[in-house]
Amino acid sequence: MEEQLAKWPLILLFLSIFVISILASKVRKLKHCLKFQQDIEQDLRYCSEHDALSGVKNRNALAKQLQSLEGKEITALVCDIDGQKIINDTLGHWAGDQLICKTAEVLISTSPQNANIFRTGGDEFLILLPEKLSSKHRTELYQKVKQEVAIYNQNPNSLPFSLSVGIAIGGLEGETVMDVIREADYVMYQEKRQCQERVKQSLKHALKNM
Repeated sequence: MEEQLAKWPLILLFLSIFVISILASKVRKLKHCLKFQQDIEQDLRYCSEHDALSGVKNRNALAKQLQSLEGKEITALVCDIDGQKIINDTLGHWAGDQLICKTAEVLISTSPQNANIFRTGGDEFLILLPEKLSSKHRTELYQKVKQEVAIYNQNPNSLPFSLSVGIAIGGLEGETVMDVIREADYVMYQEKRQCQERVKQSLKHALKNM
């Protein structure tokens, strides 16, 4: 009897270890499930705020950004792919999609680190900076974008394209972020109108010789 009683502590110890190991396994599985759920939520949040084609932010992300920038000094750059419809009609939408992706690459590589880049329409992009760039820095940003496109177009195997660009600054009292974006949009369309016919003819010539 005494020998049997002496074995009980060992039995209880083994049972405790067994139960603890089962609980530890359950906890590990629960942590894995929670991590999996968090990863899914993070992926869904990313997809809801990013353009699937170009990888830059979309209108959902822009709506949130507008709220955070109200009342602050900002710089807005709007750019539009010239002749996108001609490219789509001539070579197909796959070619137009290539230029959309290339435009995103150009803007990512030329924008300051604190810039937020959005695709706001089929062939239109927006850069928002939470600061008011000086005239010199605005010119430098404009030239960087144009130069990057020019470098890309030097490749004889690439599909040539150009961008119309408009930049505006704001954040003064009574001026909303959308006011600044609309001003940049107006400047961009002024540039597009001035070179529209030349770009159209150049693009048709390039496509004809491809």
